[in-house]
Order: sequence, then structure tokens, then C-alpha cells
Amino acid sequence: MLCEPMVNREQMRQTVFGYIEVDYNRTRRHSTLGYLSPEKYEQTEVAQSVTIFTTSDHL
Repeated sequence: MLCEPMVNREQMRQTVFGYIEVDYNRTRRHSTLGYLSPEKYEQTEVAQSVTIFTTSDHL
């Protein structure tokens, strides 16, 4: 998070929300995703989808 003094409650809320949604949740490992971060899971799923699509396209 930022190392600046918070001016008011709304600024503090926005800063915390931004940290959680942008930084923390994207990199946190989730048990329901096989202990991968959402970004890593999506990369894996997209790569598998492309492989399956291109493989089945040639059948």
C-alpha cells in the first residue's frame, strides 16, 4: 500500500479496496484453483483451451 498519510475515510477506503482487488486477490493462491493464483490459473486454463481447440480442430 501507499506510504502516504490518509486524508479522509473515503481515501483510506479506496486505497484498501485498490490493494485488495488489484494486488492481493490477483496474486493470492486459492485452494479452489489448485493453489494457483487467479492469474496463473487463467494462463493455464487459456493455454489448455487453445491446445484442446487446435487439436480438436484437426480431427
